[in-house]
Amino acid sequence: NTAQRDSLRQAAQDYTLRRDVNFTNVRKERNASSGQRPQVYDIENFAVSYIFSEVYRRNINTQLDRRIDHRGTLNYSYQTNPTPVKPFENLISSQYLALIKDFNFQYYPQRISFRGDLMRNYQQLQMRNIDNPDPKFALPENWNKNFTMDRNYNLAWDLTQRLKLDYNAVHRVRFDELPGSVYNPAAQEYLVNQLQTLGRPTQFHQTVNLTWQLPIDKIPYLEFINASIRYSGDYDWQAISLRAQQDSSLNYGNTIQNSAAWQANVNLSMSTLYNKFPFITRLSQEP
Repeated sequence: NTAQRDSLRQAAQDYTLRRDVNFTNVRKERNASSGQRPQVYDIENFAVSYIFSEVYRRNINTQLDRRIDHRGTLNYSYQTNPTPVKPFENLISSQYLALIKDFNFQYYPQRISFRGDLMRNYQQLQMRNIDNPDPKFALPENWNKNFTMDRNYNLAWDLTQRLKLDYNAVHRVRFDELPGSVYNPAAQEYLVNQLQTLGRPTQFHQTVNLTWQLPIDKIPYLEFINASIRYSGDYDWQAISLRAQQDSSLNYGNTIQNSAAWQANVNLSMSTLYNKFPFITRLSQEP
């Protein structure tokens, strides 16, 4: 009959369906002609991206193979060029007090950025029982699910014109799910509760870089010395699996790693030093 012919035709086909929807970097452009300084709360600082992908397959050996992938990104970036505050610039004129005269600070950072990447994908797979097509002997469905979020933070702040801070951090969380179908009402309710808790932290990594240009060249007769110190620090934290948490013989706790590095650079400009002595300057001049 017709139903049997359609069923046989469907089983014999090697069929693949792909669907994709993509919105990348959707945002409001900043009006450059307005002349207004960017503010931390401007809507132009935000950008949104979304990707949806679905692949559906079936063939003589596969009853159903559906893979769905959702990816969403929220990006926030604020960048400006603040003017440093110099409280003693107009109060001191002596070159011997240049170290105090040039004292400055900036009370807000040059760049603040945040990016949240939400990744949700799952696969529904059911192989075909080629020995017995009776629905009573159908093979079980297998579900593979993954739901994570990465939060990226970045801060660039020139505390002074000589002291610069750069901070980066990545925080990954996972939204746990019940086994089985994603369409199960109990599984959907459980996932909603997980979303309300903002996820289970699984990994955190941060990097701090601090650079200080030493003000030695502001001291009289030491202008030929250019020195700097740089500090770099890394910190990494990783959680153990849920299976290890449930078994005391496997529960060795979370993993923490950290490192730090110091670097010092000194440059001597001998030409600047020689120019302080007139007789050396005269000797270097052509007759």
